[in-house]
Amino acid sequence: MITNPKSAFTRSRLRNVLCLLFFVAAGIAVSGEIGSSRAIAQRPGELISPEDDSWGQMDISAAAVPTPPPCNGQLITILDESFDDVTPPDLPPFWTAINGIDPDGILWQTSDSGLPRPPYDTAPNAAWVNDPPVVSDKYLDSPGFSATESYYVRLTFRHNFNLEASSEDPNLGFDGGVLELSIDGGNTFRDITVLGSFESGGYNRTIATDRGSPIAGRPAWSGNSEGFITTVVNLPPELLNAVLRWRMASDNTGSSEGWRVDTTNIVWCHFSGPPTPTPSPTPTPEPITLSAAGRKVGGINTVRLTWSGAMSANIDVYRNGVLIVTTANDGSYIDSTGDTDRARYTYRVCEAGTSTCSNDTRVRFPAVGE
Repeated sequence: MITNPKSAFTRSRLRNVLCLLFFVAAGIAVSGEIGSSRAIAQRPGELISPEDDSWGQMDISAAAVPTPPPCNGQLITILDESFDDVTPPDLPPFWTAINGIDPDGILWQTSDSGLPRPPYDTAPNAAWVNDPPVVSDKYLDSPGFSATESYYVRLTFRHNFNLEASSEDPNLGFDGGVLELSIDGGNTFRDITVLGSFESGGYNRTIATDRGSPIAGRPAWSGNSEGFITTVVNLPPELLNAVLRWRMASDNTGSSEGWRVDTTNIVWCHFSGPPTPTPSPTPTPEPITLSAAGRKVGGINTVRLTWSGAMSANIDVYRNGVLIVTTANDGSYIDSTGDTDRARYTYRVCEAGTSTCSNDTRVRFPAVGE
């Protein structure tokens, strides 16, 4: 039987067309998978799964904290706060929220939801403040801290901000945040760049001078950080009763989502001098190192002591040379002095019943209204 050439050609062409369509479809599917993969990991460190993109932005909460420089001595942590051991809106003990200009009654507080997203660096909370459409000046003050005989003092924290800024000028901000430092127990504050310096993550804009902002003309964080970023600050050494202040100021027009601060840490190196050429033949105990932080609690001069290096089960606590308590060697003690006005205190801790003692640490409280 003779096959119809036209029919044979048509069937052959049909098979070829179907095969071609199959390969094109397969290629589109593979391209779609590649395109999806590129959408998930567009930048180094960006890890967003398609199933968990409810926040719609990069999750950089696992970004590495910079390694501190070598310490020829004892590395001491004097502040380590992630705001996670309280129930929102409460702040941790010794943290204080104040409104210098208060248009809405909203203070710095802990938060576990809302904007800007993500709501925290470490679950479940971060400290947060809003960015209102009117002039405001809102402060978050840290507990007091001290560092003596120090080689360096370094602050690291994570923050996420979306504060009103110019969409035309990338260097101009309208609402913004700054970091300030007090070295007199919270009496006066100056910008961190006056007393210290940014190692990384410093200010990114300058605040406009024509909209009534309390920080007009100053460098600040403004605009959208698009998630949590890391800031590292070199603080001045030899600090006594210092206080940090995160300050958010808004102007008379516009608003945005606010500012979040989390994972806050201060370490310092207790300088011990050059290493001994010949090691000691027998191990010796670490020195006891003491730090003190003072705050007003209910109007009472209150001091939190923290120490490390003690080996005994109990610790003797001395204030101004007088034994005030023997307490468990758990690394901390809060002394409610009973005083309400100007005072100076010198603290020392010793292994109970011995002369194995820490350094002396001093705390000063200014007079009321001073």
